[in-house]
Amino acid sequence: MIKIYAAKLQSLEEFKHTEKALKKYAQSHTLKKIDSYKSLINKQRSLIGEMLAYKGLEDCFQLDKEEIVFQNGEKGKPYLKGGIDKYFNITHSGEWVACAVSDKEIGLDIEIVNKARLGVANRFFTNKEIEAINSCETERDQDHYFYTLWTCKEAYLKYLGTGLTKPLNSFNVNISTDSIMVDESDFSKKLIFSKIMLDDNHIMMSCSHYSIDTFKEIDLYKI
Repeated sequence: MIKIYAAKLQSLEEFKHTEKALKKYAQSHTLKKIDSYKSLINKQRSLIGEMLAYKGLEDCFQLDKEEIVFQNGEKGKPYLKGGIDKYFNITHSGEWVACAVSDKEIGLDIEIVNKARLGVANRFFTNKEIEAINSCETERDQDHYFYTLWTCKEAYLKYLGTGLTKPLNSFNVNISTDSIMVDESDFSKKLIFSKIMLDDNHIMMSCSHYSIDTFKEIDLYKI
């Protein structure tokens, strides 16, 4: 089971009216850090992310407020404190913030679809991935293929909980018309990647043991 909770950023003027409500969902040990952010955009992203995680865990697993306490693993991946075997992963990029909730490990990533960063690909992707990017027929196809690859890699690393301590070119992502597979081990080949275009310019990818079941956009004025 994977459920996605997502929200679009508000204007800074709108955020002034919802900030107080969002703070009700923030963990006490992270609120001080969030309040120290000079960027209101970063503050909004962090508050929305914690709200989405809280609502998702509460809705999906009927957890009590006392059970929803976040802590980070050794490499920074967030978990529920106390060994509760329910999982979540938060991501943001551009205008969107999202949280995936599951009963299995989960990785989630969002990226803005811009021009393909061919220099980045040549430096950090595998030879097979670079060949696939260069074989795209149009620039737009190339842009989408690059960011599909990028979100796959990020989601996989977030699933593993390693972050970028694991090199991006240490594993190969195979993308076909009907499937996506990480060609690293027998285990990685069994993982499922689900892609959602949030709009024309934002791509979201999950990596877990399931496909995405439901996607729910949260209205920040109704929290």
